[in-house]
Amino acid sequence: MIIDWVLDAVDFGDYNPKEFYDYLTEYYSKSDYSRAVARALDSGTNDEIQDAICQYIDANGFNADIKIKVKSFDWLKRA
Repeated sequence: MIIDWVLDAVDFGDYNPKEFYDYLTEYYSKSDYSRAVARALDSGTNDEIQDAICQYIDANGFNADIKIKVKSFDWLKRA
């Protein structure tokens, strides 16, 4: 699930933008939210990636506190 990648990145620093992008495009290409995150990773700013991930969190009813961590993470850099 996308949320697993997000939590691993923000909680453990285990993150590679290219791998996350590949995962999104390979496994979740039918989801509007995963496409939005992948699009932001492909050509957007860090703010746009954060916004897309936060929309995914809201749409799926995940704990809103996760968004604080998402907003403080640099999704364009490998951790």
